[in-house]
Amino acid sequence: MRSMESVLQAQNNLSMLNKALDAGQITVIEYITEIGVLYQSRQMQLQLERDYNLITAQLFPVRIVGTRSYNSNFIFRITRFRFCP
Repeated sequence: MRSMESVLQAQNNLSMLNKALDAGQITVIEYITEIGVLYQSRQMQLQLERDYNLITAQLFPVRIVGTRSYNSNFIFRITRFRFCP
């Protein structure tokens, strides 16, 4: 999943598409089509990341309980609990 994110960020396709459109190398229709592909890829990446986080939360459920200490800082205690769907 991280590799997909790094690939999408490294390609920087949006700025390349803008330059190609400004230079007249692609048409507006090609530009709009490619923008749609970029946004669809980003949406798929976000859905995969969401699914991964949901599954990870189900496999390793934890409860974070915060308590205030004597110096007004929060101390967090992490405990495991059973997942109840």
